[in-house]
Amino acid sequence: MADATAPPLTIQGYDLVRWALGIFFPDPVTGTEHLMAQARPGGRAALTIWRRGAIEPVGRHLPAALLPWEPHPVDWAQAQQDAAISRIDTLPTFAQWLGARGLHRVLVHTHSHTADPPATVAWDLVIGSGFRALLEGLNPAQVDRVRQASLQELAAHGVDWIDATTLIGTGRTTP
Repeated sequence: MADATAPPLTIQGYDLVRWALGIFFPDPVTGTEHLMAQARPGGRAALTIWRRGAIEPVGRHLPAALLPWEPHPVDWAQAQQDAAISRIDTLPTFAQWLGARGLHRVLVHTHSHTADPPATVAWDLVIGSGFRALLEGLNPAQVDRVRQASLQELAAHGVDWIDATTLIGTGRTTP
């Protein structure tokens, strides 16, 4: 196992390149293709992303926690619609997208999972997802206040579990 963003350790590349919940590159297509190119010819690539609707309550209630620091409230619905992930977060669209990145024999499976109570995982989902971009420019004390406020928002709206379902896409690179 090695860091796939570093040059391959061998001329042939890696047998398997895998990354979890990560197409949060400035350019998702270029970033994904770079990682997939680290696999040897005929090697395997595996990638997971959130399924449409997964972790949605976290994102829906985060803007209210950010209001003290946002000059304009975040239009979460518009941000989701604009996000690259929203165009590939179903089984067929993810499979098609991986194929367009050069993978062959693509398989996509759903891994259903729920997380409860949300207070134990909600902030980890913010920090470990594209939501973290909404925290840019805040100092550590402000981020902590946003964390506390976002957890209070979830509790106030009766969110007692979070859908953490992912899509797992696998395929082989061109031999």
